[in-house]
Amino acid sequence: MKQVTLVALAALCATSIVWAQTGADFDLKIVPAATVLKAPVGETAGGTIDCSVTLDARVAGVQGWSFGLKIEPAAGATMNISSVAMSQASLTAACGKALGFVDTAYFASTDLTTPVLPKVPADGTVVAGLADCAAVTQGVVVDMMQVCSLGVTAGLRVLDITVDVSGTAGETAAVAGRVVFTNDVGNPPTSTVIVFGGGSIPPEVTASAVITIEPKICTPAAQFTIAIGGGGGATDAEAVSLVTLNLDSDPANPNTAAIQGWSYGLCIKDPAMLDILSATTSGTDSGTFKGGLGPDFNTITVFPGQGVTHGVVIDLMATVTLPAQNDWTDLAVTYKILMTADGQATSVVPCDKALGTPATANVMVVGGNSFPASTSEGIDPADECCDPTSCNAAGTFVYLPGTKAFAGSANGDGKLDIADGIFILNYLYRSGRPLPCEKAGDVNGDCVLDSSDAVYIIYYQFLDGPAPAQGLGCVLFNSDTCPNLTCDVAECG
Repeated sequence: MKQVTLVALAALCATSIVWAQTGADFDLKIVPAATVLKAPVGETAGGTIDCSVTLDARVAGVQGWSFGLKIEPAAGATMNISSVAMSQASLTAACGKALGFVDTAYFASTDLTTPVLPKVPADGTVVAGLADCAAVTQGVVVDMMQVCSLGVTAGLRVLDITVDVSGTAGETAAVAGRVVFTNDVGNPPTSTVIVFGGGSIPPEVTASAVITIEPKICTPAAQFTIAIGGGGGATDAEAVSLVTLNLDSDPANPNTAAIQGWSYGLCIKDPAMLDILSATTSGTDSGTFKGGLGPDFNTITVFPGQGVTHGVVIDLMATVTLPAQNDWTDLAVTYKILMTADGQATSVVPCDKALGTPATANVMVVGGNSFPASTSEGIDPADECCDPTSCNAAGTFVYLPGTKAFAGSANGDGKLDIADGIFILNYLYRSGRPLPCEKAGDVNGDCVLDSSDAVYIIYYQFLDGPAPAQGLGCVLFNSDTCPNLTCDVAECG
């Protein structure tokens, strides 16, 4: 009798546990929740969108789930689920072993009751190339023996699909379609529920995905465009990049005019990640005017933490001009990397009337008249511009880890002398010790460690040869500089 009472009590407790949980403990979401496609007004906007169904469980003990999913295209738009797969992330989500039961099916738009056979494999294999798929269902039992259940989890991907969308861009943004949860697909229809404690609980949140088509307001093509070189480095490294001007950038309207000058500004998007140290026309095409003297008017103004402006009048008497052309290098700019961690990046963009007093305009001068440059920032010309080839190009700067070592110190003693040349020769030809920093030993900068580096050091020391190509003293060697050479030393100060 006592045993029966304990069993009954356990059953009662189990029942109370089931109903202590509500739909508020569980969410099913489709991510990304919102996607925007763009095209010029009246043109077709199309895209392929990778979506996932994710499960949030704020309590441990989920025994399974099921749901239906379907597409709902808006009038005038088309949608299709072109691939379906059980997400790899969920295959061993409980107890590190395979799920006890998985049934994932997909349905053609003409019949939302009978699944297309064969069904989607339970091992995560992608079923791709579907020409007509309008709905998907999934049913999962975590463990048929109910030994394992799902723990507390957030954003567990349980289904991956690809949705193809196409529609015409109107004057204003409009919804092209949705991917929604449904209880109306299959026979019998598959319910959207979470199984917990033997009971089925509809999740409180079943968030759909919305695809919107917006008119693309693009920057028109311009004759004058500015292309900014990028770079990278470790913290406090210096990166030099060129600013290139295109003075005949619109192929639809060739420019045959003679250029008399130009002005423009460059702005750093995130001053916490990048600073500007200096700028010069030395070594650029602009530095070759008038036999290397440069333009008559050549004003470079650096705004620390902000950017730089450049104003050029080739010849104040207007007798020397430049034929309209592209890929004209104008300015070499030195930046300081302030980024401190992998993954950090920022951009330098053309900025019109943003720096200086009065503010410098982005224009080129023809016949005494100014013609404006492209107004795009150039971060994503393919999205910003009607013709990306006739748009500005921003410079992207990224953090690159590196190591500081003494340039030329092949033996790693922090000095550059004849011993380093001998050390290289011993390593190459007499089985000597490896260089602690091969990058430092590559003094001629050709990314090859060979006898020419030993000779280079001896010439520098005794025969008035040039200094190491990397510079003198403690130098930062970026990871992307000569990646075939090693550098594993305690950093110099």
